[in-house]
Amino acid sequence: MAKTYLDSTKYIVYAHIEVGGQVTQNDIVGAIFGQTEGLLGPELDIRTLVNNGKLGRIEVVANVKGNRTFGSIKIPSGLNAIETALIAASIEAVERVGPYAAKVNIDRIEDTRKEKRIKIVEKAKQYYRQLINTELPDTKELLAELISLAAEDQIIEYGPERLPAVKGFDTYDEIILVEGRADVINLVKADIYNVVSIGGANKVPASIVELSKKKTVTVFLDGDSGASMILKNLISAGVEIDYIAKAPEGKEVEELTRKEIIKALRNKVEFHPPEEQQTQEEKAPQISDEEIKQKVQEMVGTNTTKIITKKGTKEIASRYVLKELEKIDNIEEFYGDVILTPRLLSLLLQKQAKVIGVNKIGAIPQLPKHVKIVAIS
Repeated sequence: MAKTYLDSTKYIVYAHIEVGGQVTQNDIVGAIFGQTEGLLGPELDIRTLVNNGKLGRIEVVANVKGNRTFGSIKIPSGLNAIETALIAASIEAVERVGPYAAKVNIDRIEDTRKEKRIKIVEKAKQYYRQLINTELPDTKELLAELISLAAEDQIIEYGPERLPAVKGFDTYDEIILVEGRADVINLVKADIYNVVSIGGANKVPASIVELSKKKTVTVFLDGDSGASMILKNLISAGVEIDYIAKAPEGKEVEELTRKEIIKALRNKVEFHPPEEQQTQEEKAPQISDEEIKQKVQEMVGTNTTKIITKKGTKEIASRYVLKELEKIDNIEEFYGDVILTPRLLSLLLQKQAKVIGVNKIGAIPQLPKHVKIVAIS
């Protein structure tokens, strides 16, 4: 038995027909079935597709004017775009209706899903307006609760010490060490997943020591006095540290906003072990703090920065300092009326700078001891 309905309407083909004689709607439908039969093979036979529910019922509205008939044709389609386009093209092949000449033209093919999407978006806007007018405070609280629950679900216990960690954190090449479970959860809320806790400020777990030998390690410390103790414990236990990141002064990692977390991690600085710092410190130029301050004072108000290398001295505009530093190697001394940011310090360390004189030192968790750094304010 043939289907009388269409499974799902994706497209609608609209066309018009002109016949050189008086015909009925059924005559036009019959001509479409008859003259398209076999054109595109059995898979795209229009009569079969209608019977199988792939095409909807062909709707024709015919108007007789004098000895001519003008009609509109509408065919709903559940086929894909290419198949629907082929069906539309085949209808234009109809040349006669009964004994009369006929001409069919396709007006357009409408994507019904586009119209549905427009209606859905409009409805969504309407519902959203209702929400923000009546439920916004509760929604914020609910969202925060859901985020916390989702973060909790990501936490596992790592190693024999059962350290709080993010599921799959050890698949990353670089990992972040934090103090406790609450720190791990807060980083997950910020969409950071390569995190493991050291389990507190006491004994450093052996699992962390072993893990540090295989991974690039960033230690993310609180912005309080206890941070230095944790760092010393990690160093004493033999944890191989590559970078240090620190929360803003007076804040703990567990209470930071996403923006503060991202900023702190972006401003991480390269860590140099104490023995490496001591060895390199011996090679630092012997220049007094007063001499360095005097050189910086000379730069104040000039909007320039002085860079000294073995090849000579170069002065560049302060606003281009980061870009220009990329092009210079083996820097001996750096002086400028600038703020020493984590990014600037990292770049100067890469260029092996031994003396750095600036106006002010920014939020840097730990200054390297093997480089002489002096600020005038």
